[in-house]
Amino acid sequence: MTPADTEKMTRATIQHMKDAGLVRLAVSLDGHNKESHDKFRGVEGSFEWTMDSIRFAREIGLEVQMNTTVTRFNKHRAHDMAAILAKENPTLWSVFFLVPVGRGGRHLRISPKEHEEIFHESYDLNREMPFDIKTTAAQYYRWVMIPRAAMDRIEGVHQNGNRNNSIASSLGFNAAGSGNGSAHTVAGRSSKGVNDGRGFVFISHLGDVIPSGFLPVSASNVRNASLVDTYRDHEMFRALRRPKGYENKCGYCDYNDVCDGSRSRAWAVTGNYLASESYCTYRSQWPGADRPASNTYRDDHAAASSLTRAEVTAALMKQEEHVLAPGAD
Repeated sequence: MTPADTEKMTRATIQHMKDAGLVRLAVSLDGHNKESHDKFRGVEGSFEWTMDSIRFAREIGLEVQMNTTVTRFNKHRAHDMAAILAKENPTLWSVFFLVPVGRGGRHLRISPKEHEEIFHESYDLNREMPFDIKTTAAQYYRWVMIPRAAMDRIEGVHQNGNRNNSIASSLGFNAAGSGNGSAHTVAGRSSKGVNDGRGFVFISHLGDVIPSGFLPVSASNVRNASLVDTYRDHEMFRALRRPKGYENKCGYCDYNDVCDGSRSRAWAVTGNYLASESYCTYRSQWPGADRPASNTYRDDHAAASSLTRAEVTAALMKQEEHVLAPGAD
């Protein structure tokens, strides 16, 4: 459950939620301190209410999930916010990348280069922090994560052993793209990113069936059409599940089997939900061309970025060897 953090989120209220069967409480933290968070939320006192909710939930034994929307106002504060979270011991940090629809105005957006920089920060933090970190509306994080996981495997680098051992140990990413991989990663999440109309469907308050809340293009209405039939057979939903039919770079990208790009962001920026992901910096090799793929602004990750999909596959599928020194536990 993700309630609004107000003065009514008391310990007694949260205890009542747990008694009713709640397992995890999700709260929003969009700034690294009181001033930045309250300014973004537009409500004075919001930061203190949020922190109180976290502590109340932990005290009574509820899991806590933290939600953060990345904007130009907090884009340089990932490490500061992670430090705050580490003290509160959440189960998950969900980092949401803005889709410019509704109140998510274009003035809040960050650039494609800044997206990539935060992806690398998120990957590094995921190796260091005692909690799990996932991205939302950032399907293209996977082309940063998967090559870096492969490079970690090659170099023998491990994630924080207190949690998931290593992203590189997760063969559930189905690195080969064959469709025959494990259904879930060790973190318990799908190896293929959930996307608008692909593993997800949304019903509006009027009954309209749309791919997601951020892609409000109606395919039918549940008052006069079957939800199951719409999801399975409507041409829009079928097109959203055919990455090879996407336009331009997303259509021939060698990671489109695990990424797809955000279809809602493509629609918000271009008006076409099959257009390329506008904020992805990866440039896959054009079929038949000699020019190699180009996928980073970051020289410090050039080695991982230079790996081909075949090399990534080979690295992730290679069995890890754990060699203990004599007398080691």
